Amino acid sequence: MRLHPKDIAILVRNRTEANEARAALQAYELASVYLSDRESVFACDEAHDVLRWLRACAEPADERKLRAALATSTLDLPLARLERLNRDELAWEAETELFRLLHSLWQTQGVLPMLRHLMQFHQLPQRLINTPGGERRLTNLLHLAEYLQRASQQYEGEQALIRHLAE
Repeated sequence: MRLHPKDIAILVRNRTEANEARAALQAYELASVYLSDRESVFACDEAHDVLRWLRACAEPADERKLRAALATSTLDLPLARLERLNRDELAWEAETELFRLLHSLWQTQGVLPMLRHLMQFHQLPQRLINTPGGERRLTNLLHLAEYLQRASQQYEGEQALIRHLAE
């Protein structure tokens, strides 16, 4: 039986020790996830980005919301690509078409499949896992997506779910 990174845990008594362990691992370029972060997943940058994605997916014809979603730090689109969207009508139409598809997915299959499709389209799992803190960011995204899927059973309609996350 082979040992995998997910099989290893480092137990610490407090946040100070956790930060020291994390720094030591980072010195050797070893990724780590701090599972006892006290900050709420709703306060993380990924939650704010997911909110922008939801707004754009709910209204794919709204150029302002679409541009805000594409400019999120989580998607991390290269500046050259964002600039190209300003100049190239075909490139912009392709992005709006993607968000129309995402809107349709949301309506027919739910928010979780829609968010997973968006993340896969932009290769977020592959890109995030290779960045410092990326595993935590990916975990935050997946937790938010699963939470929103459960919450969508209580809140009817896209706008109600968006308002719930915004609150």
